[in-house]
Parts: sequence; structure tokens; C-alpha cells
Amino acid sequence: MQLDLIGIGALNFDYIHRYIPRIGMGVIRLQESGEEELNIKPEELERLINTYSTHDENYHPRFGGSAYLTVKTVGSVNLSFKTGFVGIIGKPVQLEINGGIKEDFLKDEFSHLASHEWLFEVSEPPGRALVLTRRGKRQWIGISPGANNLLWDKIKHKEGAAGEKLEEYLATSKWVHITSLSDDQQFEKIIGKVKIAKKMNTYLRVSIDPGYQYTKKLSEWLAKILPVADFIFLNQNELDNLKGGSQFSMRSRLNRLKSLSGNNTQVIIVKGKKRHQLIQFGLPEIRKRTYWHPKLPAKRIEDDTGAGDVLAGGIIAGILTPRLLAHQPAPIKLGAELAVAKLCSPDFPLTTFADVTSRFLNRGMQIEEHNIRQRIKVFFSSVRGFLIAFLISFLAGTAAGVFIDRLLR
Repeated sequence: MQLDLIGIGALNFDYIHRYIPRIGMGVIRLQESGEEELNIKPEELERLINTYSTHDENYHPRFGGSAYLTVKTVGSVNLSFKTGFVGIIGKPVQLEINGGIKEDFLKDEFSHLASHEWLFEVSEPPGRALVLTRRGKRQWIGISPGANNLLWDKIKHKEGAAGEKLEEYLATSKWVHITSLSDDQQFEKIIGKVKIAKKMNTYLRVSIDPGYQYTKKLSEWLAKILPVADFIFLNQNELDNLKGGSQFSMRSRLNRLKSLSGNNTQVIIVKGKKRHQLIQFGLPEIRKRTYWHPKLPAKRIEDDTGAGDVLAGGIIAGILTPRLLAHQPAPIKLGAELAVAKLCSPDFPLTTFADVTSRFLNRGMQIEEHNIRQRIKVFFSSVRGFLIAFLISFLAGTAAGVFIDRLLR
């Protein structure tokens, strides 16, 4: 069976709470917005979750993971898409059950996947993520990987026992989307499997969303994994991380990213609040385009956790849909609208995404495109038009004055 998309990444229970300063001080130090910690000890994270849950009653754990949410979004955009996932999920324990998670929830949760061949269930504690938000914006995320750190062991065991190879499975898909794992060595080994799959299927497309922590502390290490990708998803903070901060020029940051990606032909998608940038490498020059969309008012944002993953899902679904791919940049527009739906609806029901997609297709797929060159051309065209009009008006006025002067004589 040929699949349209396979996701690879961590599977977690997300605990999303409002950041309360009187608790946060002495418990969590917020140094900068969007900071991540990927390897918190399970008992420490459970303590933090219990501390916040006693002060924030309006919460419940959600099942998630970056790559998984992207795959889920793609499946909701087009129900005919066949998707699969490579990951591992631990058994929910009392902490999740107290939050309303049923022990047999996986049967319904994974029902949208066409393939479960490389999706493992284990009895070990699951991965967990504590997300602190302020006014709908994520401030900090702490992750205890739990069972996710066993993924590579499970892959090797399945390959040895069943005689199957992960790369053979990946090569059956049109697209593979990968997000970071807490264990960088495990992550690198899985990337090696993806590289082999690309050699087996030269039409296979690969996208990577490395995340904040990898771009912050392991940017040199990224040079080992980024060359396999055709598409790389980053937010603005992650792009800044790759060159040490926003004080460096955009050209400097792009050249840095180009060197890390091995100078391959790639598309970098920089996610933003009111614009998304597409940067293409592998050409004589770096091409950069910017697509603008209305910024969502802060009062309408319920929770921005996962919005970037939904955006990636919309873009991937758009590229995989011939009707949308033929009307560039419709995939970007679809991704932006789905991300807005996620911002306004924290529980991201699939029906919401399906409705957004339906409305998007019915009303047409037009989006205004802006880039620097176009703006310069429009500016100079306007200036030139103004100067020509002024010159004609001046000459006409002068000629008319001379004519009237002669008549009066």
C-alpha cells in the first residue's frame, strides 16, 4: 500500500497551563519566550504538573506530539489521504487518568491512520510535556521523553524479529515528515534510515521541523541531518538561533542556514504571526518570498501550542493535492487558515479543519503575494508614473501659458 505521508516523532501527553508568576518564580525560570527543556526527569515534571494543576482547574491533558499533529492535520484536510506514523506511546498512568484520559483511548485516537505497522505501544510511562502559556502564547515547554527514548530499540527489535526494514516502509510513501526527538543520537540514526529510503525512492519528499532546542544548542549537529530534507520548517526564533541571534542580518542568517543544509536545493519555510517566508536554496542565488496574511487579534487566541505544526500539515496537504499545487501559493494560504483555526480552538477537532478546508476550496484559492523585488518594482513604477504625469502637466502648463501670452499681445 502506498502512503501519502508518514510522520516520525515523539508522542506525548500535553499538559497546558496558564503561566502564573507567583508559582513560576522559584519553580520555573522563564528566561525567554518559547524556551524548551527536552530531558526533564519524570518525577520532576510530574511534580511541576501537579503544582500547576492545583492552581488551574480549567485544564485537561491532550494527546499530541509535533509530527503527529502535522499528520493528523493532513488526514483531516483530505480524508482520502493514507497516512502512517513511526513512534512509541507509553501506557497512561494515574496522572493521565485523573485528567480524563481513558486507558483504551488509543483505539479511537489512531483510527485516522491507514498504517500502524511501526507504531509501538509499551507499558513504560508515556512522554509528557508541560506547556506554560501567557495570553494564549507559549512561554515555556518542559518535556519528559518517557517511552519515546525506546523508539530506536523497538525499531531494531522489529527489524530483527520480522525481517522488515524501516527504510523499506518509508520508501512506500510520497512524503516523510520528521520532528525532533529528545535523544539526539536516536534522532540521527532514524535520519540515516530516511536517507536510505530516499535512495530507494527518488520521488520521496522529506520535511524536517528541528524545533527550538536543536537550533539553539546543536546547530552544528544539524549539519548532519538537514541535508536529507527538501523542506525545513522554522519559526523566526529558530532561524535567529542558527546564527546566534536576531542582531545578525537576514543575509548572514540565510548563508549560515545554507551551509548547514549542505547547499542542497531546499525550501525553508519560516513561520510567522502575520507572514510566512519561503526561502529557496540550491540556485545561483537565494530566492526569498514573503506571503502576508491578517494577524489574528490577541484576544481571539486561545492557545498557540501546535499552531506551527498545523501550518506545516496544511502546507504539506496542499502540496500533495494537485488542485492546490497548481494554484501557487494556495498551500501556504491553506496552512495559514488551518493554523488560525487551531489558535482559536485549542482542542483542534478534525471537523474544524475539514470545514476550514471546504470553505477554502469553495471560495477560491487566491492569496496576495509580496516580495521585496515586487515592492521595489511597484514603488519605482509609481514614482515613474508620478514623474511622467508631473512632466506632462508642467509642459502642458508652460505651453498653455506661452499660448495665452501670445494671444494677449
